[in-house]
Amino acid sequence: MKMLFIRHSEAQHSSPDEQRELTNYGREYFGRNCKVLGLYTNIDYIITSPLIRAKQTAEILNSSFPNAKTFTDESLVPGSRIDDILIYCNSLEAETVALVGHQPDMSEHVSQVCSGSYVNIAVSPGTIMGVEYIGKAELGKGFIRYVIPGV
Repeated sequence: MKMLFIRHSEAQHSSPDEQRELTNYGREYFGRNCKVLGLYTNIDYIITSPLIRAKQTAEILNSSFPNAKTFTDESLVPGSRIDDILIYCNSLEAETVALVGHQPDMSEHVSQVCSGSYVNIAVSPGTIMGVEYIGKAELGKGFIRYVIPGV
């Protein structure tokens, strides 16, 4: 299984936080990242946080991978737990699942799935981290195959 951990792209600085939308630059930049991503993989599922900036990022991703099934899921709101995400992703029986969420969650999730612990990873908006597993996704069993940097 492959999992793509994606921090939503650059968003406007406004409030309330749940209503923040992507900037024009964030949309354009992430669109370019999606083209690069297409060189590495295909996507079966896109699962996104329900917050607007994450949903907009997922829509851009879906436009580059139109055959991917897209879902909004509360398990990716800020403060998400990797255990819940792994159970959900493993239930899909997919080759590649893209997860669109928030910081610091996405970097914490990658550190946990690769090391089984916490490693200090900081990622900019729109970053895509590709993690691969041999078999099903488990804590400490993933390895980073590529990182496409964000804004």
